[in-house]
Amino acid sequence: GSESSRDILIRALDDRDEDVQAAAVLALSRIPDGKVVDKIMKKGLGSGLIQVKAYSCVALGRIGRDLPASETKLRRMIAKTLLEATEGTKRNIYAAMYAALGLGIMGDDSAESFFKTSLGKKERTKIRAENGSAMAMAAGLLEMSSVAPLLREISKGGVDYDFMGYACFALAAMG
Repeated sequence: GSESSRDILIRALDDRDEDVQAAAVLALSRIPDGKVVDKIMKKGLGSGLIQVKAYSCVALGRIGRDLPASETKLRRMIAKTLLEATEGTKRNIYAAMYAALGLGIMGDDSAESFFKTSLGKKERTKIRAENGSAMAMAAGLLEMSSVAPLLREISKGGVDYDFMGYACFALAAMG
């Protein structure tokens, strides 16, 4: 019998090439079912490759957003997994940021608290400028208006110029 697209993409998660794995994860994000979620959680989030891990967070967010209303248990499991990944900021702020982006994509409120904490004055100085810039843009694209006061503060200075610029872009994206 012929192999399904889903099975081929799941097999690609084991490929040696990071780009192949990342592409497979993104393609799988268009197939909202339990088997895909399980494989992305195990192989994608469990990957030692940051790009694969980050894309897995976004993919889970997309799947969580696109699941039928009847799939509340699976949606809650995805949200819980992504929320736990945001708590890993001491280990890897980059992966945590993408987990928060995944939560935001699926419309989960936990994402806002992550961005508020991470972009707050106390934490802001601990993150690298490129991570802060990416977080600012993600908050803007997700239209997290509750984060706008922090972005305004960042846009006024005291941080890297790129971080300031992206905070301005984020505010503009919010309207």
